[in-house]
Amino acid sequence: MNRQIPALAFLALCGLSLLLHCGNPARISGNGSDVGNCALAGEVYSPDGTTPAAGAIVHIQQWQNISNPSIGGLPGSGVDVATAIADGSGAFAIKSLDSGMYILEANDDKNNLAFVDSIAVTNPQKRKDLPPCTLRPSGAIKGRIALSSGGDPRKVFVFTYQAIRFGVVDLTGSFLVSDLPEGSYTVRFLPALDNYDVLDTANIRVWASDTTDLGTIAPAFTGIPVPQNPAISYDTLKQIVTLSWTRSDTSLAKGYDIYRRDTDSGFGLLPLNGVMLVRDTVFRDTFVNQEHTYEYKIVAVDKGDNLGKMSAGVSARISSFLAFIAPVGAGDAGVGCFSNVTGLLGLRNGTVAVADQGMLRLYSAGGNHLKDLLIGGWLSGITEGDSGNIYVMRNSSGDSSSKIFLVDSSLQLQDSLLVGVFCSGVTMIKGSLYVPDAGTPGSFEKVSKDFSLPTVSRILLPGMQPYEVVSDSQERLYFMNATNQTITIVDTAGNNLGSWGKINTSSGPATPGYFQDGAGFHAMSICEGPRGLIFVADPFAMRIQAFTGSGEFVARVEPGKVPRPSTVAFTSPYFNFLTFDNLGNILVSNNLYIYKYSVNLH
Repeated sequence: MNRQIPALAFLALCGLSLLLHCGNPARISGNGSDVGNCALAGEVYSPDGTTPAAGAIVHIQQWQNISNPSIGGLPGSGVDVATAIADGSGAFAIKSLDSGMYILEANDDKNNLAFVDSIAVTNPQKRKDLPPCTLRPSGAIKGRIALSSGGDPRKVFVFTYQAIRFGVVDLTGSFLVSDLPEGSYTVRFLPALDNYDVLDTANIRVWASDTTDLGTIAPAFTGIPVPQNPAISYDTLKQIVTLSWTRSDTSLAKGYDIYRRDTDSGFGLLPLNGVMLVRDTVFRDTFVNQEHTYEYKIVAVDKGDNLGKMSAGVSARISSFLAFIAPVGAGDAGVGCFSNVTGLLGLRNGTVAVADQGMLRLYSAGGNHLKDLLIGGWLSGITEGDSGNIYVMRNSSGDSSSKIFLVDSSLQLQDSLLVGVFCSGVTMIKGSLYVPDAGTPGSFEKVSKDFSLPTVSRILLPGMQPYEVVSDSQERLYFMNATNQTITIVDTAGNNLGSWGKINTSSGPATPGYFQDGAGFHAMSICEGPRGLIFVADPFAMRIQAFTGSGEFVARVEPGKVPRPSTVAFTSPYFNFLTFDNLGNILVSNNLYIYKYSVNLH
């Protein structure tokens, strides 16, 4: 044990006693009342009020000096002016005292205490008998210190006037002042912290054998407040980080600055909010990158534009809205491997149809290979009929051999129909197939599902070169436009309902809501997903984006950041086809692999 600690603690308390004489509170009577100027004499009784407290120790101390009377027969602290021991009848006497103000404390060896406050002595030659004192079990005062702008509550000193005691404060702010004689007290809270005021609470009554609870004590903060209770959330749907905190005293803070850092670097020198202060207690950060962890801190600014201290930091991991589930197919040599995925469709019964160049393959919901059908050529668009039949498009280098093949749910070929289009998509609405014509710009064909007596009509789309199509639950058609990388929405009669998306001509990273610029096809595949959202695969920008039906940007996976297990090879980071299964999971393919992901759009 370090024996210097008690001595140092006592010296610290003695130093605090100098503060007691600066602005002391009004004198309050304790267990007794003010008495005249005299040398002192009196009697001390045991807690029953009649038995003399023989052997009780009586301490006379200067009024509001540090008091540490002997408890349980231990020696006093050395600050006593005089001491006396009660005789067999409980009587004691102090022969002479200098002029001044004193207090009396008495105690026995059982921690019973008595207290007389504010004893005025003006003529030390005249004897004065004090009223009898009755010893009673000690009481206590407890509570909890709350620092509104933070700080270590253990650095707040707690002590009582009258009978002076010091409390012990723990890390939670809870304190206890014990060994108090019954009486009324002023409790002083003296912070050894910057920008906190001294706080006095007067007329605190303490009863014998009881603990008075002061509840929460909050010394006033006078500096620039530190924002408290910072909290953070990340919306994968909107890709926005929302930061919130508790409002500070508006008389001390006129606004806030927000600082952010990537966890691999330091905080920026400039606030995230720029030159405009944040007046609310909520800030939204929309400029985040996936697969990064950001930490945020808040700083209050006072009316003089002075900065306070940073708040506690809160962090968020910016993750993809996709979570890997499993691969579809074997993923290595053997049955179920893919040579060149050219189309993908999740069927209503949970199985997955895959166009693998000239082969139509079928996989279970768990990703196991079920069956193949060799059709030949270059298969592309796949759609499902009302009865579960599969329609798959085969393209040729010209219109002469482009066909739609009808296949039943067990992958048996039923029929085919020659069509005069060249495209990579096909969809069905109410028994009719809709096929964009990428070879004849500005049109698509509407084809009946009855291949024995087909009806075919061509519908013009002026200014477009459609090459991929998807239909939504509202029977609208979304065409990919090869001429300007937009998506155009039309009804089944070809009426234009609007378009969205455009080329990103910036030299930096691809902007959310845009398709990558450059020649050739870019936004390559579209499909409808949960909540009616339209998902777009952009293999050149190596990302997936989600939009509302009207084209409002919702979410994205950063270029090259599609999550995948390290144990499964992905020979290139791009992906070209998308589809959803019957449980709302998304399936993503590149040429050789197909992965299944859950979609988190909270």
